[in-house]
Amino acid sequence: MKIDILEVLINRIISKSMILSKKRTYYLIGLFFSLLLSINSVHAEGTKQTQPNIGDAGYLHFYRTYNDFARYNCSPEERLNISICNPGEIIHFGFRQDNEDIEFRLRDPNGVIVIGQTNVPRNGDEGYISDHGRAVIGPQEIAGNAGGYDAISYTTTMAGDYYIEFNYDNRRTFSFWDITVADAGNNAAIDGRVWSQEWQFSTGSFNNTFEGTLFVYSDDAIVTTIGFNGIQPYVFTVACNPTGVVNTNDPNQDRKSVRGNSTYAQYKIFLNDPDPNCYPEGEFGELVEDPNVTGCGTNRCINIKSTQPGQSVVLLDLNGVPGFQPNTTDVQIQWILQGDSVNNCVPWDGNDGQGNPVASGTMIDLEVDYLNGITHLPIYDVENHRQGYNVTLVRPAGGAPQLFWDDVDNIPNGTQELNGCTSPCHTWRWNSGNNNDANNDYGNRNTINTWWYANIIETDLDLTVIDLDVDANVNIPGKGANNDTTLCADITSIQLAGEVIGAPDGQWSTSGDGTFSASGTDPTGVYTPGTNDFATGSFRLTLTSVGGVCGTQADFMDVNLQPIPT
Repeated sequence: MKIDILEVLINRIISKSMILSKKRTYYLIGLFFSLLLSINSVHAEGTKQTQPNIGDAGYLHFYRTYNDFARYNCSPEERLNISICNPGEIIHFGFRQDNEDIEFRLRDPNGVIVIGQTNVPRNGDEGYISDHGRAVIGPQEIAGNAGGYDAISYTTTMAGDYYIEFNYDNRRTFSFWDITVADAGNNAAIDGRVWSQEWQFSTGSFNNTFEGTLFVYSDDAIVTTIGFNGIQPYVFTVACNPTGVVNTNDPNQDRKSVRGNSTYAQYKIFLNDPDPNCYPEGEFGELVEDPNVTGCGTNRCINIKSTQPGQSVVLLDLNGVPGFQPNTTDVQIQWILQGDSVNNCVPWDGNDGQGNPVASGTMIDLEVDYLNGITHLPIYDVENHRQGYNVTLVRPAGGAPQLFWDDVDNIPNGTQELNGCTSPCHTWRWNSGNNNDANNDYGNRNTINTWWYANIIETDLDLTVIDLDVDANVNIPGKGANNDTTLCADITSIQLAGEVIGAPDGQWSTSGDGTFSASGTDPTGVYTPGTNDFATGSFRLTLTSVGGVCGTQADFMDVNLQPIPT
């Protein structure tokens, strides 16, 4: 049974049925089941989402060792926000905090205090939530919420984000809580208005599980859900962002789980699907054209254009095994794309995954994944996660996101998933009884990061690595002086054998006074020596690359004319 307020109804029905007629008993039982079927239609935001079942442990928590969540004058990222889309909407709220030594206040979007410092409600006060059932049903002021709690109410005067603050210095837990927004017309509840960028919760014990589900609204307006699926922390914070544990513009490092507490908050995290009237859904982007590679040597660009901002994952598959294999010759590069069809140069140094230059002429399978709705969940101090996260895409419509993680480098006995797995996945355990095991604390006191993408567009291309190379005479091995040749002085023309690789054109020049066919633009054209060439008996022919992005390169050959015998 999900709603413990129904236990009261059951007892009343049973006692009544003992003294009433059978017909009346059937009527009361029917009424009970009608209430049971309709209970899911009630609206509340708080305990209903974090403790969906009776006995669940998902308490709103305040502990400054972790953050200043919802505290007086906390940072904007730590606020407990209530979005108001239209002036006149009503905020209904209530709590149960048995220590009874915390005050709260409510601020409007401009920071003005609209409800001054007030004690958290005590038993019998307006706003006091006595049990799980009333918290799940929500404010009794809402139409259809009979059996709910008697809420504190405030009628808003402007649109924007109101926020509630609490005055605490010690560790405090709210057994039950609710914040519900209702419209100004008929006082009907509106889901998807309560959010924070850095929540704090507690399960009250290492042995308890958190069964809540939260909704993440990314900066590109993609909504995904995190089903925590029985995760087992004691106290934990929930924050999401686009990069991982830090943001240093090095995606491959930023995404890695780390020892200690390292996270930052950026995305809005809701208790329900964000109200579409306030938070419309975004659009998945598209690749404008096939990616291509320019440059040479250690200065190359993998060029990608997209219609929307997003992240790209580029795989240079050099070991011949499909997919990315770490610590092999494979190269994987992550890069944030700007969108708006602007060219993005994803830099590649021309080396394989083991730092060796990739030889010119090498054929590579190039895979480019364009990713929308990237969401990282770096979560600190979670001791056990035996079943893994359940992540789903809410809007816009699409397939199930794949989950990724990289715990290998920094977490003892860490695992890694860089090709993606289907929910539920990413599990770990903490053996708290083995105090002699230094590699015991997988999630305990560490930040374990998991990430996913709402949409992936995959493109596969064949790339041939080409470096700029110029040879003035391919008929003779070597370059420069190795190309030198001696010819009889009775020749009338010289057949050229030059080659330009990695540039669109080449240009011949001479130290003498001869002429070239095709004005010297044909590497394999003809040179006709001039009068001065024969008079001096030697001249230099130079082939220079033209165009391309690798600068210019040149090679030469000296031609010596040997007088014929007299």
